[in-house]
Amino acid sequence: MSDDEDLMFKVALVAGAYFVIVKPILHKLGLDTDPESEQAVNNMDTVSPEDNPFNVHFAAFQDLHDGFKDTNMTVFYSQLKNNCQDSLYQQGSYFANLCYQSELIYDAFGFWHNAKIDDIMGVFGSLEHQTDVTEIAAYLLVNYDIDLWNWLKNGYTFLPNWRNGISDSNLNTIIKKVESLPE
Repeated sequence: MSDDEDLMFKVALVAGAYFVIVKPILHKLGLDTDPESEQAVNNMDTVSPEDNPFNVHFAAFQDLHDGFKDTNMTVFYSQLKNNCQDSLYQQGSYFANLCYQSELIYDAFGFWHNAKIDDIMGVFGSLEHQTDVTEIAAYLLVNYDIDLWNWLKNGYTFLPNWRNGISDSNLNTIIKKVESLPE
């Protein structure tokens, strides 16, 4: 093994140890977050689905779509994803933006912790209503079988108790932004 290969192996080993051992321990001990942010995230975990804009059962979303049934929701959001690149959805339209924003959230997480924080924060910074959050949640649920809140919190993960999502402080910023929006 050459010196360069040996160095790369050691760097990969140290990085792996950090992400697999150190980072989860720091998070478990609460050393990677502030108490206010951690409390806001814990509170969001306990909000009822009807009061939670990150959930497809959010009451204002259901009212907006006149009790959107699961089968209608599945057909609508599946077709929306299939037609995202179609000329029917002109660039800048609400549905084109919904596709784009939902795909940004989906693509923001990789196997390793390389969340595209700027993309995620940009999406939530551009939303105008709490139901816009629920639209993204519905899109991700139907097309990727992903719960939006858990995706933001945990990211792409395959190990139990492995949290690869965005930080509690960023989640707290998102929560505050969403709560400040009209339904």
